Amino acid sequence: MTVDAFVFAVVFLLLLYFLNDYINPEIRIQTELSIINYAQSFRTAALDKLALFITTLGNWRIILGYGLIVAFTLAFKKKWQHLIALLVSVLGGQFLVEVLKYAIGRARPALQILTTESSFSFPSGHAFVAISFYGMLTYFLYAGIKNKFWKNFSLVGGIVLILAISLSRVYLGVHWPSDIAASFILGSAWLAMIISLLV
Repeated sequence: MTVDAFVFAVVFLLLLYFLNDYINPEIRIQTELSIINYAQSFRTAALDKLALFITTLGNWRIILGYGLIVAFTLAFKKKWQHLIALLVSVLGGQFLVEVLKYAIGRARPALQILTTESSFSFPSGHAFVAISFYGMLTYFLYAGIKNKFWKNFSLVGGIVLILAISLSRVYLGVHWPSDIAASFILGSAWLAMIISLLV
């Protein structure tokens, strides 16, 4: 993934956002509200607790804690290239998300929310950071493990974790589905670019 491809992904998402909001905002909003309502129709006390737990795995404080552990491990093993890639992926990605959030300023759906958020909605920081952090860890594991079973297990596990964190945001009512979709496109492009440039 080249820098040009990543820039294209950013521009594409911005254009898509403005087209949705200015050409036919009502259709987008109604469609997304229907998806949120459908996701929340599965709510139970047990699933609520599970979603709240899963979403904390994408919280920046948790990522910071896990990130420090991984960073010290990589430094101890003198895998400096991996360490730099991880730091750029997570810190640079978080900075990018914050810039986009405040540049666009989309309000959150606030529809039967189970947790509170104070920042803007687009794109999803939890989904993006899940990709930039857990996605990078998944890549390290997949590239470093020789056993085929555990190699594939790490890949599937990483994907499931990222999906679970992302989908929990819609279930909890704090993100529009398009926030998640945007983070998937942008986060995947970002991760691929960092890997191709730094690893």
